[in-house]
Amino acid sequence: LAARRGSTETISDVIVTGSRGAFAVYDFAAFYEFNTDRARWIIDPFAFFKRGFGEDRFPVPDVTTLAVSGGTGSIYVTELDTTTGDGLTVGTVNLPAGGTLSGVVAASANQDVSLKVQAGDLRVGANVTAGRTVSLETTNGSILGNGGTVGGTNATLVAGGTGSIGTSGSALSTNVGTLAARTTDGGIFITNSGALTVGTVTPADGSTAIAGLTAGGTGADIVVDGGYLAQTI
Repeated sequence: LAARRGSTETISDVIVTGSRGAFAVYDFAAFYEFNTDRARWIIDPFAFFKRGFGEDRFPVPDVTTLAVSGGTGSIYVTELDTTTGDGLTVGTVNLPAGGTLSGVVAASANQDVSLKVQAGDLRVGANVTAGRTVSLETTNGSILGNGGTVGGTNATLVAGGTGSIGTSGSALSTNVGTLAARTTDGGIFITNSGALTVGTVTPADGSTAIAGLTAGGTGADIVVDGGYLAQTI
């Protein structure tokens, strides 16, 4: 894209793409919208970067910190990045219009939360809360407590590969009524606030139900802080 400078005959390239990269003058690529206090794209950024990188698969979002408010709806998120293996942290994110958003929350009745990570750990750095079922799953990583609590009526926790659920020195904090958890080759370390039933729970995405606690590695340590611990058969 070229532009003429004022009434002169000078013409300048303002957006250029080619086999060796891409360039764009900001004022021709984006603009500032004062009434919303946000920057907006004029061009298609995905098409621009695709041409600049020369790759169909770029750009690919690689979220490392997640915060979501589901309002009255459920939340289903899968982190697909298997290249960096840096996993995903539930935490606090600064909002463009000011303020912050913390945790992953779908707290209305009968609403669910499903978080899956394909490579790396899922770190609970802020609360993950659902009105009904919370399901956390890693394909090859741990589900780690990092200052947040997993809360809901029911919960399923699945850590694949060599991953664990919590660690012996830092248990995963939960506040759920019924729990089912499984690891392939790691331990399970959980501290629950209130009474807890170990039973059979269908994950939030409707996949095959998980029954009881199965620790494929170094065993399990479940602590109930205030209430009973029961198991359904």
